[in-house]
Amino acid sequence: MTKQSSRQLGLRDFVVVAKPGIVLGNLMVGVGAFCFGAALVRFDWVAFFAFAVGMALVVAASCVLNNYYDQDIDRKMKRTSTRPSATGVLPLHVALPYAAVLYGVGFGLLGVYVNALTALIGLVGAVLYVVAYSFAKRHTHHATLLGTIPGATPPLAGYAAATGEIAAAGWLLFGLMAAWQMPHFYAIAIFRLRDYRAAGVPVLPAVKGLRRTVREIRLYGALFLLFALLFTFYSGASLFTGLALCALAIFWVSKMVVSPRADHETTWARGVFFASLWILPAMTILLVIDRWLPAL
Repeated sequence: MTKQSSRQLGLRDFVVVAKPGIVLGNLMVGVGAFCFGAALVRFDWVAFFAFAVGMALVVAASCVLNNYYDQDIDRKMKRTSTRPSATGVLPLHVALPYAAVLYGVGFGLLGVYVNALTALIGLVGAVLYVVAYSFAKRHTHHATLLGTIPGATPPLAGYAAATGEIAAAGWLLFGLMAAWQMPHFYAIAIFRLRDYRAAGVPVLPAVKGLRRTVREIRLYGALFLLFALLFTFYSGASLFTGLALCALAIFWVSKMVVSPRADHETTWARGVFFASLWILPAMTILLVIDRWLPAL
C-alpha cells in the first residue's frame, strides 16, 4: 500500500507522473518521422498537429499507468522515490481517471484526424509498455529488449500518420529507434546499478555482470550503425541526411569501443549515455530538413 504524503496535490504532480522527458523524446522522433514521410505526399497540417498532440497524450497516459505499477519499486530507488505515485500525493483513484482521459483524447485525435493505422500502432505500443514491459521488468533482464518495441513505435506511427502506410522507411526508423534504446538504457543500468539492486530489478549488469553489459552495448551500437547505413540507401533519404546519420552513429559507437578502465565502468557508461542524448535531437532535425535536400 502506498504511504500517503501530507503534501497537497498540485498541477506539477500531474505533469511529473506523466514523465515529460519520455513524452518529449518519443514525440520528437515521431514528429521527425512525420515530416520525413510527408515529403512523399501533401503536408497535412491538421493531421500533423493531431498526431503530435494525440501521440503525446497516449505516451503520457501510458507513463502514468506505468508509474503506478512501479510505485513499490520507485519507493526503493533514490532517483524515483519522490514521484507523486510513490509518495501517495497523487492517489490511484485520481490517476486512473487522469490516464483514461489522456488516452481518450489521444486516441480520439489519432483515430479521427489522422488515420486508423496510426491509432493502432499507438494502441500496440501502449499495451506492450503498460502490460508486457511493466510485468517483464520485475522478472527478467530481457525486459529492456522487450521495451524497445513500444519505445520504437512513435517514429513508425509518425511515418504512418503522414503517409497512411509504413513501408521500408518506416520500419528502418523503427529499427533505428529500437537499436538506440539498448545502449542508452544499458548505460543507465550501469551507473544506477545500486538503485536497481536495492529495488530488486533484474537489469542486465545485476544479473550477468558489467563485462557482458559492455559487450551488448557495443553490439547494439553496431546494430544502430547498420540501420543508419540501411536507412541511407533504402529509405529515399537525401545523401546528406544518410551520411550525417551515419556520422552520428560512428560518433556514438566511438564512445563505446573505448574499453572502460577497471573500476571506472560507471564513468564509461555515463559517457555512452550522454553521447546518446545528442542522437535523437540531431536525427529529428535531419528528418525534418530532408524534404528540402536533393534525393540520393
